[in-house]
Order: sequence, then structure tokens, then C-alpha cells
Amino acid sequence: MPTQKKTNSSMLQAKSKQKKKDRPQSAPARAKVGAPVFKGDYTTMLNDPCQAHLVPGFYGSAEGYLARFHSVVTPHDIASGTGGAILWIPDYHCIGPVGATETRYNMLTVSTSSNSANFNIDGYGSPATVQSRAVADPAYSFAAGTTCGDARTISACMRLTYLGTMSNARGMVGVIDVPFSTLEDRIRGGTLSVDSLFTVSQLVQRLPLDPLEQKWTPSQGSDTFKGPGDTNGQRADFCVSVNAGTFTLGDSVATFNPRIIGFVWKGTGTGVTLGSELQFDCYKNVEWRPEAASGLTVPTPIRTHVIPPAHTAVAALDAAMPGWRSKAHRAIESGASKIAKKALAYSGQLVVRNAPKMIGFLGM
Repeated sequence: MPTQKKTNSSMLQAKSKQKKKDRPQSAPARAKVGAPVFKGDYTTMLNDPCQAHLVPGFYGSAEGYLARFHSVVTPHDIASGTGGAILWIPDYHCIGPVGATETRYNMLTVSTSSNSANFNIDGYGSPATVQSRAVADPAYSFAAGTTCGDARTISACMRLTYLGTMSNARGMVGVIDVPFSTLEDRIRGGTLSVDSLFTVSQLVQRLPLDPLEQKWTPSQGSDTFKGPGDTNGQRADFCVSVNAGTFTLGDSVATFNPRIIGFVWKGTGTGVTLGSELQFDCYKNVEWRPEAASGLTVPTPIRTHVIPPAHTAVAALDAAMPGWRSKAHRAIESGASKIAKKALAYSGQLVVRNAPKMIGFLGM
């Protein structure tokens, strides 16, 4: 009997050990460090710049305060205009006209009666068939004030809303989301036209009755703080400048190659009036640092992430819903929670997968 008991005991111990082997093993302690690195709030903020909670440390470190800005842009309109465009580079915070002859801008509106005619990007426009106007960035007034030293964009979007009647809704709309290099030669040479902008549009459809949005995504230099571009020196972070017909590109534009977003339209007919029937809302969220003389405490940079999440957030949204940058606003609202969950799951996999490598590199 003792031998039988001993045998049974050995068998039970062996089975217990086998169960432990078969049981799913928890991830090593170091790998767990990566789990809280990325949060769904970042994907939500990119996907819904208008209403989402602002999240600090989007670029991997928190170095300033957060703020949201909104402006309604009224494009230039000419009596015979049936086409036009609005282009915006949210990475910058430019003013528009500077003095009597110079324009420093990162947002331009155009109205034209000839879709094939090139418009002169001088901020004002000269041909009779084309009129253009530089528009101040939503964050410019604050960025140029005495409180803000510089700022960097963390999320932004432009929304087109048709306010007219169904009977007057006609024409085509193109959604633009391209790197600056795509249009640089045309901008320099003044050879942009409504037709040429339609060729680079990611989405083309008839004038929608529901609001249409285009979201901005960060690029290589988006994490760099920039001034308002209204003066030289420290604040001279302008995007494009035209002074008495002389075109100048900002020093950082060619290096960073920021994204251009916007809309182009044609065939709207005389029944659609810009400003009263086509409304363009621009939302922009920034992280800003105060001027030393403002009396505000300058935040100490805090590293909040093992891996900077900006591009991971974009990849997560791309995987969860391709085309999320330029979907109809109603579709975005209805599927926002589902997209966020998918993006969070995908981004979490990316971070957990790469965190141990980074932690090992840091010697943690």
C-alpha cells in the first residue's frame, strides 16, 4: 500500500506540473511596461479634433499647455466664380498679410470662373478671372500674443458644410491631403489651378448635403515648436512668403515636408454662394509654451512614453479604418467608438511588441 500511495502521489505531482506547463504563461515583467505606454485617447484626438479630450505628451514628451482653436473661414468670392479651393498647412500658425506688400501664410482661399486658369498665389490675386486671399491661421492671434512663446500642432481638421437648399446643391468637391512637396513646384511657379488640384484629390464626389471633413496627420517635423511667423528671428517660422512678387519658402518647410489639407470645388453654379452657403470650419489643437515674461511657469519637459506614439496612432487608425481622414462627418460620429477600439487594440500590439527592445536599449 505505501508503494501504491507513493505512486499515486508521484502521478498527481506529475499531472500538476504538466498543467502548469500547459497553462498560458503571463508576459515577462519588462514586456508589461509597454502596455500602458499607448492610450486610445491619442487615436481619438486624431480622429476627432473637434471634440475629443486633449492629451498631453502626444509626441512622447509633455512640454507645454494644451489649447483648442476654431475659426470659420470665408473664402474669396467673385461674381462669376463657379470653382475654387482652400488649402491649409496646420503645422504652422501664420498671419496672412504682413505690411503693405508681404504675405506670410499657411492658408489660402481661391475663387475662379475658369477651372483651367492658373491662380497667382500672392495672397491677393491679380487676374480678373481668379481671386485669392491669404487667411490667418485659427491659432495665429494667440500664437502672436505676449503669452505664447511658440506652439506645435497635435491634431487638426477642416470641415465643409453646405448650408443651401437641396435644389441648389450642384457641382463636384475634391478632398486634398498631400505632402507639401506634391504641390511645391506649382506653388512656386504659380501654376496651380482648380483642375490640377482635382488631379491630386484623394476623394472626389458631388457637393454633399452632409458635412465633409478632412483630418491632418503629423509628419516628420510636426513635433517641432514654431512661432507665428509675424516677425524675423525667433518668431520667423513662416510657411510661405510672397513679398512684392518675390516667393520665399520657409526654412523648415522643405526639410519637414508638412501635410497640406483642404478642399477644391467646381461646377457649383451661380446658385451656390461662397460664405453664405459653403462654410469652412477649421479646428486646431496645439501644445504651447509660454513666454518667459508672461508670468507663467515654463513646464519642465516630462517624458511620458517609451515610444513616441504619433506615427503609431496614425498607423493604428489606418489599420482600423482606411480612409478615416476624409470620411463624411456623420459616418465618423456613428463609428467613432468602434474605430477607437480597433485602433487601440492594434496600437497596443505595436507598443507591447516593441517596448521590450526599447527598454533593453535603455538598460532598464
